Amino acid sequence: MLKAYYFLKITNIKLKYEHENKRQKINRNVTLVNKSSIIIKK
Repeated sequence: MLKAYYFLKITNIKLKYEHENKRQKINRNVTLVNKSSIIIKK
């Protein structure tokens, strides 16, 4: 029972961590796009 509980906890943390990484990557891409569009506007 405890093993399963810990396994679920670890999996949950891994999923959260991966999700954060994806969000940060998307944000980085958005800022890159924004920067390039600003450059194009000038």
